[in-house]
Amino acid sequence: MNQQSKPYSEGSVAEPSSSSSRSDSPRRRSGTGGNGDRAAEGVKRSVSEGAADLSGTAKDVASTVATQARNTVEGRFETRKDRAVQGLGDVAEALRHTGERLRSQDKTDLTEYIERAADRVEAASGYVQNKSLGQIMGDVERFARREPALFLGGAFVIGLVGGRFLKSSGSQISSPEPSDEASAYGNM
Repeated sequence: MNQQSKPYSEGSVAEPSSSSSRSDSPRRRSGTGGNGDRAAEGVKRSVSEGAADLSGTAKDVASTVATQARNTVEGRFETRKDRAVQGLGDVAEALRHTGERLRSQDKTDLTEYIERAADRVEAASGYVQNKSLGQIMGDVERFARREPALFLGGAFVIGLVGGRFLKSSGSQISSPEPSDEASAYGNM
């Protein structure tokens, strides 16, 4: 069956035929010529520009949030770093005091080890005091790459000691004694 195309008139929609070309088809359908194409391009350009603006704004906001988070973490680190340095200094002082007591009791074998430990703790205190968070993190990363087994073992031991410390220093959370009303419901 052969389809014939209806004659074209302004505002009417022509049915496509096998003989009509694709370039004539949009003009026939819209009746506006290239104006529809230009309008579509304008909308497309507008949407692209809006998306680019939105993307730029999102990047700016993300950058601002990341900077604020970094500043907050660094501020907290500095506060805790000062406490850690003070605590390490106190530990070194206590070790030296213990070494002096042992020396006065003529137990020189242990005194050497305690003096070394005090020196190491004092060196750690100086290290933490003189380094920034980024420098410490970089040093830890390099150590972990150089000695992965030792790093993982140390992290495990620190986790155990830290957990034990938190468990022993935390307030004892005991279950509240049941009230008479609660025990009455439980004994039904």
